[in-house]
Amino acid sequence: MKRALPASLLIALTACQSTIPSGGPSLARRSAEAIDPRLAVEAEVDTRPADAALLGRIAALLDEARASAAAFAAAEPGARSAAAAAGPAQSESWIAAQLALSELERTRAPFTRAFAELDELRSARAKDASSSPADIAALEAAAAELHGLAERQVEALDSIRAAISR
Repeated sequence: MKRALPASLLIALTACQSTIPSGGPSLARRSAEAIDPRLAVEAEVDTRPADAALLGRIAALLDEARASAAAFAAAEPGARSAAAAAGPAQSESWIAAQLALSELERTRAPFTRAFAELDELRSARAKDASSSPADIAALEAAAAELHGLAERQVEALDSIRAAISR
C-alpha cells in the first residue's frame, strides 16, 4: 500500500504536465499589432483613363442591345394581345399566340448576343492585370444597364407564357 501511494502520486503529477512543446508560439507582440488600424493606408491610385478602343466596343454593344430592346418593346404589345386572345392548347388562337411569343423571343436574340459578348469582355478584362479601374467601371456600368433590360424582358416573356398556358 505504501508503494502504491508514490506510484499514484507520480501518475497524477504527470497528468498535470503541459502538453505544449517547448517551441510553442510566442506571446510577444507581433509587428502587425504595432500598426494603428485607424491610420489610412497609403497606396497609389490608378488614375489611367479607360481604353478608347474598349469604350468604343462597349458603345457598339450598348447600341446593338438598345436597338434590340426597342424592337422587343415594339413587339411586346402584339404578343400580349395574342396571349390574351389565346384559346385552349392546340387551337388556332393558341398557335397564333405561340408564334407571336416566338417572334418576340427572336427580336431579343441580338440583345442576348450583345450581352454575352459584353460579359465575355468583362471577364477577360477582370483577369487582365493591365486593365485600369476606369476600364472595369465602364464595363460594370454597361453590364448593369443591360442586366436591368434583361430582367424586364424575362419578366415580360414569363408573363406572356403564363397568359398563353392559362
